[in-house]
Amino acid sequence: NHSVTVESVNKSIPSKDGENKATDLPVELSLDALPMVEIDKEKLKALGIVAQGDQERVATRQFREIKRSLLSKLNELESEQNQGLQKLVMLTSALPGDGKTFTTLNLALNLALEKDITVILVDGDVAKPHISALLNCADSRGLLDLVADASVTLKDVVYKTNVPSLYFIPAGERTEQANELMSGSRMKEVLSQLATIQKNCLIIFVVPDLNLSRTFIICCVLPFKNS
Repeated sequence: NHSVTVESVNKSIPSKDGENKATDLPVELSLDALPMVEIDKEKLKALGIVAQGDQERVATRQFREIKRSLLSKLNELESEQNQGLQKLVMLTSALPGDGKTFTTLNLALNLALEKDITVILVDGDVAKPHISALLNCADSRGLLDLVADASVTLKDVVYKTNVPSLYFIPAGERTEQANELMSGSRMKEVLSQLATIQKNCLIIFVVPDLNLSRTFIICCVLPFKNS
C-alpha cells in the first residue's frame, strides 16, 4: 500500500510579523556545474529496487500510468494557481516495508523521462536515509546540513546524476535535532528556494513513514498551501 501526497508549493514564506517574504527571484544555481552522483541501475536491479526482464516492462507501464495521473493533477493545480510547474510531490508510507524506496526511485526515474521537466529527488527520510545509502551518499552533505546551517547553500548539497534531468539531495549528516529542523522555519525557506530553481522543476520529496512525518507535513507544507 503506497501513499503519495501531492501539495502545491507557494513562492512566498510567512515572515515573523505575518507578512509574506517574497522569494520570486530564482536561486542562482547552475545545474550543469554540480558534482555527479551515479545511479547504478544494474545494482538497483540486483537489489530488486528496479525491476528487470518481463517485470521491468510491467513496472514501467504501471509507473507511467502513475506519472500521467500525477502530472494531470499537477497541471490542474498549476491552472488553479496561475503559476508555473513548481510543485512538491511528497511520498510517504503507512508502515515500514511498504515499498517507499522502490516507489520513489522508480517514479523519479520515470518522471525524468519527460521532455520539459527537471526532477530533484530529495531524501527527507532523515531517520532512515535508504536512498542516500543506495546512491553512495550516506556521508555526503545534504538536506539536514542545509537546514541546520544558513551558510550552506543549495549548490553545496544538490548533485546531478547520470540520468538526464534528474538531480539528488541526500539526507545529510544525522543529528538529534532532526525532527525540530525538519519542521522549523528554515525548512520553509529551503522549500521556497527549491521551488525557484527552474520554472518547470518538480521536487520529489520522500519523508519518513506517516506516523513520523505528520509534524513535518503540518508545520512545513500546509502553510505553503494556505498562504
